[in-house]
Amino acid sequence: MTLPPVALFDFDDTLFAHQRAVGLGVTAHRRAIGAPLAEADDDAELARWHDLEEHHYARYLAGELDFLEQRRHRARDFVEPYGLELTADHEADQWFDDYLVQYQLAWTLHDDALPCLDELDSRGVRIGIITNGDLHFQLAKLDRMGLTPRIEHVIASGELGVAPCRLARSASGRRASRRAARVAGVTGGAQSPGPDPSALGCR
Repeated sequence: MTLPPVALFDFDDTLFAHQRAVGLGVTAHRRAIGAPLAEADDDAELARWHDLEEHHYARYLAGELDFLEQRRHRARDFVEPYGLELTADHEADQWFDDYLVQYQLAWTLHDDALPCLDELDSRGVRIGIITNGDLHFQLAKLDRMGLTPRIEHVIASGELGVAPCRLARSASGRRASRRAARVAGVTGGAQSPGPDPSALGCR
């Protein structure tokens, strides 16, 4: 197949195993806290965590909350049904930081991510990222996974005002693809495989 000069990847759950890390991180954090959170249903609590992330991150993008405030609201709302309170900001910050430790311990790339990037590199295709979330946090993930030297440009939903799960399927997501192509210096020649690298012949 003919490949474009630039491939624009989503990062979470395309190259990076985000959902796996979140699931392991939330569960490990609940276990560390102990009863009653530790005894709750894993699937139900993970679904609730995702719902809270979507709700409060959208508020952050709308300018209602800053980045730390949306994290605090997520932490407080998550523990509230169990009679736990994180009244002070530093308590909510510490709770979320403890979760992040568990989340980061579970960070990994999908097994086929590096072979895919290697194949594209060997064929002269430049790599960019259109990613959900806060730019600085996503850059830290790329760096930790050793991908920073391989990525030319990163466009993040936190800069575009689009909630995480809506970027790929939104008009703003399409604008992000066009913006990334312009940043990369190509017109009509960038391809985004979304969550499926097989669109570029990588699987």
